[in-house]
Amino acid sequence: MTGEEICVLAELNTEELDIDRDNGLIWINQCLLDNLPKDGKVIGTETVVTAANTLTAVTSSFLSIFEIRESSSDVPYYGKQYGNTYGGLFDFRPGFIRMPHAGTFTITGYVIPTPMDDLDDECPVHQLFHPAIALWVASQAIRDDDETNENGLIRRQEFFDARNRALVDLDEIMPTKPAFVRSRAWN
Repeated sequence: MTGEEICVLAELNTEELDIDRDNGLIWINQCLLDNLPKDGKVIGTETVVTAANTLTAVTSSFLSIFEIRESSSDVPYYGKQYGNTYGGLFDFRPGFIRMPHAGTFTITGYVIPTPMDDLDDECPVHQLFHPAIALWVASQAIRDDDETNENGLIRRQEFFDARNRALVDLDEIMPTKPAFVRSRAWN
């Protein structure tokens, strides 16, 4: 969904209040950055060239890394994080990564969603979260119109319920490990 479509969906829950589109964009971005940074399941990839045992800058806003591949290999790099003792195989810190040897590595992991610049942009999180974001926008619009209106708090609680349902649904449909399927050749 685009930001405009999320605002239209939110207006169905605002007791006939029209949502100012400038505020709608602000509320969508607020929801993305405050309520869905890690839960949004936005996947990012970056290729970095590292020197041995040197912290190398990473431009992506990785929240967690779930795969590293060395450019010369199709097999994922199954290292351990250095941790406190630096006795493992890679070290990831916010904005930096250190590898035990020089090379080119492709890092894949969850990243902070990119804020939307315009309501015509696609929402960067999984589609299952879009109805929840619309509920967040509706709650903000109601509270902006009348701070004493209890329906704003009700919509906010509905947002958290919808977000949690989306998380459960995503956990059921997203694979946790790579899987190989054997199939018979057709003769």
